[in-house]
Amino acid sequence: GGTPSVLSEKQLEFLFKTTIAHLTKCATEITFEVNPESITGQKLKTLKDYGVNRLSIGLQSFDDKILNFLGRVHTVKDFLRCYESARKIGFENINIDLIFGIPGQTTENWKSTLNGAIELKPEHISIYSLTIEKGTRFFETGLQKDDDIDADMYEFAIEYLKKNG
Repeated sequence: GGTPSVLSEKQLEFLFKTTIAHLTKCATEITFEVNPESITGQKLKTLKDYGVNRLSIGLQSFDDKILNFLGRVHTVKDFLRCYESARKIGFENINIDLIFGIPGQTTENWKSTLNGAIELKPEHISIYSLTIEKGTRFFETGLQKDDDIDADMYEFAIEYLKKNG
């Protein structure tokens, strides 16, 4: 969980040598969460070499303006580079994290994000509603969400994802 991809290559190796390497003896799936801006091809290779067999990549949106609004430091292009690198290195089980219910996000924009993810044919797509947590920039500025739009986007995604396999 979290964003362990911010660790350096040496820190990743230490983590795997001291802890996670023991899990490969009994675990059938080892998932590692990455953000596009904090992962490199060499880190992906290290993860693969140590038995990670599933990646969860935090994309959030296929719209750079929304990524910027969310305070993400990666772009859609950065995500695609990360995704393609992971596939080339041999990751065959990839999840893409997406967020909906973002103020200003339209249903058409949400559909476009879902389409972008579907086109990549990941093994899993996770969708999350934006939560505005106390102590965050969104909370401090009084940002409000529309619960009806949020629910509509969720229901749309469930049906749309089912329809698209």
